[in-house]
Amino acid sequence: MMTNVPVTIYYEADQEAYWFRALSGHLSTAKLIKMDEHGRNPPKIDELLAYDVPDIILTVDNNPKLVLEKTEEVPTGHNVGQRFARLVRAAEAGVMVVFFLPFAAMKHGRYANVCYINARLILAMLSVERIHGVPQLAIDWSSDEHHELIRNGSENRQVSALIDDLFLASFDYRKVGKIEELRRRMQDTYKEAVKRNPRYKRPPPSVRVEKTAKLVDYWSEQYRDFETRILTS
Repeated sequence: MMTNVPVTIYYEADQEAYWFRALSGHLSTAKLIKMDEHGRNPPKIDELLAYDVPDIILTVDNNPKLVLEKTEEVPTGHNVGQRFARLVRAAEAGVMVVFFLPFAAMKHGRYANVCYINARLILAMLSVERIHGVPQLAIDWSSDEHHELIRNGSENRQVSALIDDLFLASFDYRKVGKIEELRRRMQDTYKEAVKRNPRYKRPPPSVRVEKTAKLVDYWSEQYRDFETRILTS
């Protein structure tokens, strides 16, 4: 268990910072620091901003331990990949990710309907975790029987419980059973999503899957200064 170590929350928006700090007693005295543009933050923070700026970066003893994204939108259509670069960058740096978002919620307006999470997003997160060996967890922002998002505080319970367990285990993922529980929920949700819409089990027509070695060879031929070490190491 971590005690008497400095805890800092780097954030992009004030409301997200205060929401996050209220999730756990372990965060109640955390220092809040607004992220600056790339190049004006501590090096370990700038490393996580290389592709885009995440909502929250949690550091313990000045070491990044968690990147969190939060959105009210169900990731369907064009917004599936909107935040994904941030999650990938965290994994590349060995930092755990939590994406807090609705798995199903009502879309309002002219084309009002229930929207469900895209199976490809869940599969992509599970694949990034497999490649980089660091947890990438999507946590459901729960909704009521009418698929309206719950906003009474109870929707945060899963995230709060995970943060408590991470601190109690000193961020040793092997000791946090909640991680496996959430991972199983992701896997079940993926199966449900594919059953609901089988075409999402495959990449879209605009995507062609290639072996990494073949792609590296192609880029090396096209660009003489292409750095292959990053992809082949």
